[in-house]
Amino acid sequence: MKRNENEDRPLIEHCEGAEADDRATVASAWLRLWRQQSKRHVTDLHCEQFILAIFACDKRGLGVQWTYEEIADRLRVGVSTARKVVERCIKEFGIVAAIEERYARGGQAANKYKIEMQV
Repeated sequence: MKRNENEDRPLIEHCEGAEADDRATVASAWLRLWRQQSKRHVTDLHCEQFILAIFACDKRGLGVQWTYEEIADRLRVGVSTARKVVERCIKEFGIVAAIEERYARGGQAANKYKIEMQV
């Protein structure tokens, strides 16, 4: 069957559309920050995975609310390593913002993380 050149290709357009451009922007910002580091760390790849996981799950730009256990599962690491990865992404690279949410009666919910694209 011959394909009409004018026929719509929604799946290809979706894959090559604005979302792909946004992912490239996030990846480019990460790479630029990573290259500025004078010393490489073993958690660098995990930081990149964490940033891209936030991007993939945060479709509305409101952030994602994950516990350290959930982050550890996503990155296939232990909870202590997940804490180090989050801390590095926030403090060292500055590309992720952590938003604490506390309950009215006390206690704290899991932090919400979102990508800060001011870099």
